[in-house]
Amino acid sequence: MSSALADPTPRRTCFVVMPITDPTPYEQGHFRRVYEHIIKPSCARAGFDATRSDDVERTNHIILDVLRRVLQADVVLCDLSGRNPNVLYELGVRQAFNKPVVLIKDSQTERIFDIQGLRDIEYDAALRIDRIAPAVNAISAALTTTTDGNQEEINSLIQLLGVQAASVPQRTEISGETSLILNSLNDISKRLALLERSTPAPKPAKTTSSNDNFDDFPAALDTYTMGDPVIHKNLGKGKVVALKGDVVSVHFHNGRRKDFKDDDPELTWELPF
Repeated sequence: MSSALADPTPRRTCFVVMPITDPTPYEQGHFRRVYEHIIKPSCARAGFDATRSDDVERTNHIILDVLRRVLQADVVLCDLSGRNPNVLYELGVRQAFNKPVVLIKDSQTERIFDIQGLRDIEYDAALRIDRIAPAVNAISAALTTTTDGNQEEINSLIQLLGVQAASVPQRTEISGETSLILNSLNDISKRLALLERSTPAPKPAKTTSSNDNFDDFPAALDTYTMGDPVIHKNLGKGKVVALKGDVVSVHFHNGRRKDFKDDDPELTWELPF
């Protein structure tokens, strides 16, 4: 009997900052396919373990967990497609600490003016199979050179501007005041998610054949968390009291409880402002 010895060297980490939902007019499951067929293979080829925000265990301070990964990952891969507000927010945090980041975007998203001086890698927005391999190769090479290559190469706005990078503080206990701040950050994150839902994205490029695209993948995980205040077009205000898969259970102020799909167009967060 023979068995392969486990590699004692831990794999490096790549935290992926990208759209999790699929805003109009992207098709349902679009960014899941990008993650599975472009990003994860690129990371694996470069020797990185890829994770993204919906892999983070949901807690009362999920924004803290996400930001910790944004700061602590060996490299961050940031997909700018659709100009997603949450993506730009997390990219800004990473950039402030001048840590390695690789930028990518799809072929239909215009470059963002504020960061157009930084190099990005473009992939085919239609996700044609015959055009995926070059993108995977390019992203994999960029991950390797960004983390192992010339550290003098301009990788962030901090380097471009020549200003002092922020430093990561030592671990501290969370005080009551800090907890309030974290709750506020969590609220900001939800507002950005609302913007993500309502911000129009560029119209996807048409493909010549349905066989050119990958098979559909399940949509991203649920977009709600326990205790979220929500509002329904007909039933009014309520609160999320249970989550199971893509089903959201809501208890309404009128005493009624009802289950919905998390993408139900008549159910949404109650705006916190």
